[in-house]
Amino acid sequence: MKYRTGNEGMSLVELIVVVAILALFTGGITYSMNWASGKAAEECAQKLAYSLQQARTMAMGKNSITITVKRDAEGFIVTETTIVSNTDSTPTTETKTSRVGKKTVTVKFSDGSSESELGMGGVKLVFDRASGALKTLNDAEAGATAPLFTISKGNTLRKVEIVPITGRISVGR
Repeated sequence: MKYRTGNEGMSLVELIVVVAILALFTGGITYSMNWASGKAAEECAQKLAYSLQQARTMAMGKNSITITVKRDAEGFIVTETTIVSNTDSTPTTETKTSRVGKKTVTVKFSDGSSESELGMGGVKLVFDRASGALKTLNDAEAGATAPLFTISKGNTLRKVEIVPITGRISVGR
């Protein structure tokens, strides 16, 4: 029998090193993908909280403010702020729309009794002019239960809560 030289194959040590390198590479990619997918939920929660806080602050001035959080016709999460100016003899109405979330983000709203996914109708909020407290929620008087927006994408979950008595808005996990 003839023996062939130079055809020894891989040693066990070489195989272990290759598998270890592949495991590190796969782990790094998986971590990056989870981080990137959760970034959209984090960004949406921060922008939503900022828009709500801005509406609350504006409501404590001379104007009447109504803010609606909803999905637009394209599927993005938006806040629609309606400002009724009471400073002139004839009140004027102005509406500002701000995009706060991507299409791929899931937003659910809970009023304490039920939870539903945010749709095109949305959630309508009015803050009290004197104290900044949450006055009405979907055209009904706000109760003692804190309204809660739950924002998720991938493994990331963020919550935006409004304390009805004070109007305080917080972002949490």
